[in-house]
Amino acid sequence: MDTSSLVSGIAWQLNETTAVRAGFGLFTTPLEDAFYNHVWDTAPFSPSFNLNGTITTPIDFDTPWTGLQSTGGKSPFPPFASPSQVPPSNVTFITPVQLPAVFPKDFKLGMTQSWNLSIEQQLSKFYAVHLAYVGSQSYHQATPVDLNPGIYANNGNRTIYPNFSEILQVEDGGTGTYHSLQAGVEKRFSRGLQFQSNFTWSRTTDVGGSGDPSFESSVSDPLTSNTT
Repeated sequence: MDTSSLVSGIAWQLNETTAVRAGFGLFTTPLEDAFYNHVWDTAPFSPSFNLNGTITTPIDFDTPWTGLQSTGGKSPFPPFASPSQVPPSNVTFITPVQLPAVFPKDFKLGMTQSWNLSIEQQLSKFYAVHLAYVGSQSYHQATPVDLNPGIYANNGNRTIYPNFSEILQVEDGGTGTYHSLQAGVEKRFSRGLQFQSNFTWSRTTDVGGSGDPSFESSVSDPLTSNTT
């Protein structure tokens, strides 16, 4: 998976036995296919059509469908039910309509920024200790919200949008934080003995779940959610 990142770091040797290091990184990555594969089965993205171009015959993005033999060079939008069938413009939608995966217009990819600060101290020729703070913060993380939940006061019926059943929208309001104190002791090889011991005390918080509409076991309540 392609990941975009910005990473920087610095190291400073205070003296012969003490070193200080610090680093910062900013990371983002495209959504996995499982986040939007439900859209695959929803108009106007069903069915799918492949566009192929070469250096000598590139795709004309103003009219890319002119080379679609299955549609006779015509635009597949609104979609052909199949290459051999074109639905009429007055086709009736059977309600309630289910939308298992949609995105808000201003959806943003998740970002994670991480940082660390460490001090390493050599105690003797064979012993060294290190102490570090490592933290990170994630924002714009995906979290699914049902925009048309069943209302308990209305016998569980979906009354917000009565012509639809589930409207599962992938929001980008999820957040997460991580803070840790890391300590370690190292004994370099001498007299047939070498060891290294590390201890981490940390705390992490996030919105929970995978944020993936294909595998998520629960969704946020849109009536109480702070996501937009």
